[in-house]
Amino acid sequence: MRRPLASQHRGVDAGSPEPEPEPGPEPEPGPEPEPGALGRLLRGARPAAADVPAAVARAKIASALFGEAEPVRIGRYIVEAEAGAGGGGVVLAARDPELARRVAIKLVHGGQRDRMLAEGQALARLSHPNVVPVHDVGVHGEQVYVVMELVEGQTLRDHCVPPRTARDVVRAYRQAGEGLAAAHRAGLVHRDFKPDNALIGTDGRVRVVDFGLALAGEPAPASAPAGASAAAGTLAVTHAGLGTPRYMAPEQATGATLSPASDQYAFCASLREGLLATGPAVPRWLDGILRRGTAPAPADRFPSMERLLAALARDPRTRWQRRAIAAGVLGVAIAAFVAGGRRADRAAAPICDGGAAELAAVWNDRARDALRAHLATLEDPYAREAEGHVTHVLDTYGARWRASHRTACLAHRSAALSPQMFDRGVACLARARAALGAAVGAVSATTAARLPDAITATAGLPDPRRCADPELLVSAVAPPPPELAAAATELGSDLAALEVELSAARPDVRPRVLAAITRARALAYAPLLARALRLAGVAALTVDEHEAALAPLGEAMRLALTAGEGALAVEAYARRAFARGRLARADALDGLELAEAQSAGLPDSERAVRTLLDNTVGTVELAAGHRDGARAAFERALGHARAVTGPAALEVAPIWTNLALVTSDPRRRLQLTRERLAIVERALDAGHPLVLNARISAALLEPDAARARAALAPPCDAYATLHPDRGSKILECQYELGLLAYAAGDVSAARTAFDHAARTEHHGGDGEQLALARAYGALLAGDLPRATRELDALFAELGPLDPLPEWRKLHAGDAWLARGAIAAAAGQAQAARAAFEAARRALEPAVRVHDSPHHLRRLERARAALAAP
Repeated sequence: MRRPLASQHRGVDAGSPEPEPEPGPEPEPGPEPEPGALGRLLRGARPAAADVPAAVARAKIASALFGEAEPVRIGRYIVEAEAGAGGGGVVLAARDPELARRVAIKLVHGGQRDRMLAEGQALARLSHPNVVPVHDVGVHGEQVYVVMELVEGQTLRDHCVPPRTARDVVRAYRQAGEGLAAAHRAGLVHRDFKPDNALIGTDGRVRVVDFGLALAGEPAPASAPAGASAAAGTLAVTHAGLGTPRYMAPEQATGATLSPASDQYAFCASLREGLLATGPAVPRWLDGILRRGTAPAPADRFPSMERLLAALARDPRTRWQRRAIAAGVLGVAIAAFVAGGRRADRAAAPICDGGAAELAAVWNDRARDALRAHLATLEDPYAREAEGHVTHVLDTYGARWRASHRTACLAHRSAALSPQMFDRGVACLARARAALGAAVGAVSATTAARLPDAITATAGLPDPRRCADPELLVSAVAPPPPELAAAATELGSDLAALEVELSAARPDVRPRVLAAITRARALAYAPLLARALRLAGVAALTVDEHEAALAPLGEAMRLALTAGEGALAVEAYARRAFARGRLARADALDGLELAEAQSAGLPDSERAVRTLLDNTVGTVELAAGHRDGARAAFERALGHARAVTGPAALEVAPIWTNLALVTSDPRRRLQLTRERLAIVERALDAGHPLVLNARISAALLEPDAARARAALAPPCDAYATLHPDRGSKILECQYELGLLAYAAGDVSAARTAFDHAARTEHHGGDGEQLALARAYGALLAGDLPRATRELDALFAELGPLDPLPEWRKLHAGDAWLARGAIAAAAGQAQAARAAFEAARRALEPAVRVHDSPHHLRRLERARAALAAP
């Protein structure tokens, strides 16, 4: 769950960061200088692919002989040594000076440009802990290079030798299988899986590499000729990129269309080879699995890699033992899953029904009754109005949580969820339950003033259905070590609860967020520390402490990038950019190109984050006065927002309003506002302030004044009745309603509205509208001296017209319109005309920026008065 986007659009007029220069292509680097003896040895710093290792060697010799060390570079990367060769290219170990990390660069020999581009594009579409991540793709001379994680370790071929056991080999290959399964879910087929294309790092994690053949649904090339080398690690000789004959599925050798089943064949052939390296025969329980995985016909193999991996997980020695993932919270959560399965052995007990008991710990009949009783004690009209809605939302959420719990349990029993995905599902459900408990606690202890925030937080609870969806459980984030799993799960749940409490405006949340950061640092698990720091940044933004938000959000962004948390990295960047924009910093959007590239690689399930990024760009552009740039960014945001469903739809709803603010077409602007209203009405009760705000916005954007007045009256009345403490909003609504009634000639209704606005308790910031409402009220009561005094005080506060920003010129225009009405009522025609002329001069530049119908009606009124005889 993330902070609603609405909060990121407040005050876009404040602060005007300098515009970023228009991004363009980088100039081609020219020849490197050749300083001293090193230059004479290197003869330039852009060697061809085949010459790079020799150039590095020459650089080292020069350094030893002359004390100079001009580095060999590929793009921005400094090459250190050759790390390997094969597959038509060379692999180099290099250093990235900008991000201070070592990387691997695959630089292909001539003639392989298209294949390398395909590799870079294929890997860029993948994000999984068991697939080597791509950091960059570029062109070096005429060669394409792909920059990847540098894995310190060995290949699976080298790993699977004595004293490794068969169980060790299966454990390693199951990780590689998870990487292939992720590729298949992304629509990719590796086409050349073998022991040499899977590396196991010193951290024990396996990464699948060399996706240069990875394509989706394409026929394989012509088969290799008889006699082609089948030696381990070699490719067929007739066509680069055919695959390795020893591991080829029959359909690959005959040129048929490939599918994930082809990778399954290569995987099982490789696994059999690894098992035979550790003993004289393949264990019997594995032999049947491998025979099925290497069946000649693809249809006779396993339906998917996930099903194959599930079969490999059923080691007879441990299949009747529950996997000890961790003690504590995680162990309890998994025990609840399998409890239903164990009871299934007794005919009378249903399967996978443990979710009801888990949920009852946070939401049950007693909790429901206590919540209702607390709302009754508030003696608040909105609390009475909202009680039925909020209990219905919590009941519905509980039912969804139980259903997701059962779905995940059944999927685990049937092996539809891999072990890693099952672990993620358990942790996801634990976080969702903690969030539900926090929401129940927030509503059950809220004050009347904070109740709308608590209900908003309840509506935005994380969707538990994600916790049982295999496609959404895929993650590029390495899990915590087993010994930290329990603590990590507990802290993750606590952060989910703090997120809800922050949205619910509960007091004393920020100190507990800081305590959570301390726990996360002690745990030393980067993904959780990034989440805790991001929450600290959001907490600072909630109270408009923009400077305080910068450091935690910046650190969260860096940690998330390192940990593979792409969505969190983009979100942290967007929120930091927003804070910088509010501080009027010229660097507000520095690094935007990288953030946009990261955002483009996120899955569709993260559309809300992509919406947030573009919305932030739009708000920063609008604050800088770049209306066209803001409109383009809001249009992109809307394209993402339309695909967002579930609780996140409420978070992205402000995008419709933001785009309406910069849209000139009145019909589209009204349509956008109505769409936003429909979204919030589906999520919240009819009396919620966000619903009333959306109804007011839609009414003010009605081009027809009569329809606008009819649509505005109900939410104005609802605000006055249900939220009497929100004086600023009541004042704004009643003032606009009074202007519409006054323009329609309905003096009685106008006087009622203006008097209501004038009596509203306010807290500063709306004094100009208050003075105008009092002036109009006095005018309609016939007290022209009092009306004049109110306006005189307002004009003294406004000062000269020209220096005023456009939004304050709207108030100045309103003041001159009122001055003209008072002069006309006093029979001072010349003074009235002068006032209406001043109103016109104030309003014309203002409506060029704020051209909504209710502002245009003011300008039309001034022009009509000037046109009258």
